[in-house]
Amino acid sequence: MRKVGRIANFLRRFIMEIKHRIPPKPLHGEGNEQLSRESWKVFQIMSEFVDGFERLSVITPSVSIFGSARLRPDNPYYQLTEDIGKRLSDAGFSVVSGGGPGIMEAANKGAYQGAHGLSVGLNIELPHEQKGNPYQDISMKYRYFFARKAMFVKYCNAYIVLPGGFGTLDELAEILTLIQTGKSRKIPVILVGSKFWQGLLDWLREQLLGMGLIAAQDLDLMTVVDDADSALKIIEDFYQDRSYAHTAAAEPRTNLKEGAMMQQIIRLIDGLSIAVGKICAWLTLAMVLLTTYLVVMRYVFNMTSIALQELVMYMHASVFMLGAAYALQSDQHVRVDVLYRTLSSRKRALLNIIGTILFLFPFTALITYYGWNYAASAWKYREASTQPGGLPYVYLLKSLLPAFAIMMFMQGIAELLRNILILMGKWHITEEQ
Repeated sequence: MRKVGRIANFLRRFIMEIKHRIPPKPLHGEGNEQLSRESWKVFQIMSEFVDGFERLSVITPSVSIFGSARLRPDNPYYQLTEDIGKRLSDAGFSVVSGGGPGIMEAANKGAYQGAHGLSVGLNIELPHEQKGNPYQDISMKYRYFFARKAMFVKYCNAYIVLPGGFGTLDELAEILTLIQTGKSRKIPVILVGSKFWQGLLDWLREQLLGMGLIAAQDLDLMTVVDDADSALKIIEDFYQDRSYAHTAAAEPRTNLKEGAMMQQIIRLIDGLSIAVGKICAWLTLAMVLLTTYLVVMRYVFNMTSIALQELVMYMHASVFMLGAAYALQSDQHVRVDVLYRTLSSRKRALLNIIGTILFLFPFTALITYYGWNYAASAWKYREASTQPGGLPYVYLLKSLLPAFAIMMFMQGIAELLRNILILMGKWHITEEQ
């Protein structure tokens, strides 16, 4: 499948290159040039399907969860969805959502906290782009709704639908139509929230069934529940004597989060680096404002302050030293990547491991050794500024050196573990990464 994906992507890039170099043969009639350009979107659509098939084939068994993007964390349905997502992950299911806020976020958040299943987000590009939630092991972005909906169905073993708007109803109608027409295998379709869904079910029974537009058994395709236990029981009972596989061959149920301890270590270190990075971002803003103030005071009012000037230096050093680990975590350090970017993810991971062991770890160890003695000497004498009116905290400034090395070493451990998991095929790279 990976080879097919690479071939498809190569062909798409090759054809697009030819397209740009050789203009299409003009056709008769107005608008044909635009039509010719539109036809090339076939390859973009094909790439979305190929990427989806390649990256999502590892998530079986899985459950797709749908619901409104507008429900906030204090909504009972949000909390219920989070519970459902975690229970499904603990039971060995991956959880697939639209990757956005609201119910989608709750589903991913619960699965992200679970023990076994992966948390998957299938994001969609919109005119007013919805921000993807941060609780995703696999994150993908789609331009076309129909390609995205195909991925929801392709590998899922159950549908769980919570209160939502037009998009949720569209996704519900999609799976019901596929099952009704035999285009998809029969899977549990679970509606959560009897109070919310009862009106729709009554209308289906009175209008569609009453007019003979659907068969009585079509209403049996859906089951309504109000709690996580009931939803999970329906899925477990349905597959008690069935295979989770998409083929006739049975597939063993495995722990998709093998290496979970390593992932927890990575997330813990990443979380620390990100938190410090956010502090540095605010510190940068404060530094800019303070610098502006000093410039205005010096050149407009002919006033200055040695302490404030040194404070700017302290803030600049803090941003540089403490923000370095965050830059490493977000892959923002300067790199000459003419060759690196052409490598596969596994080859990049191998190169990152070599670089971390041979260069990053020895460098941070050296800085820690000498920086610690450097800072310890300053602390011993409570070293202060040599300038009149300067800050008496030079020992704190010098402490940034070993702090920088220690944080870089810790983030290096996270990067090492992350790349080891990539080589093992147990770390799923998001598009942001």
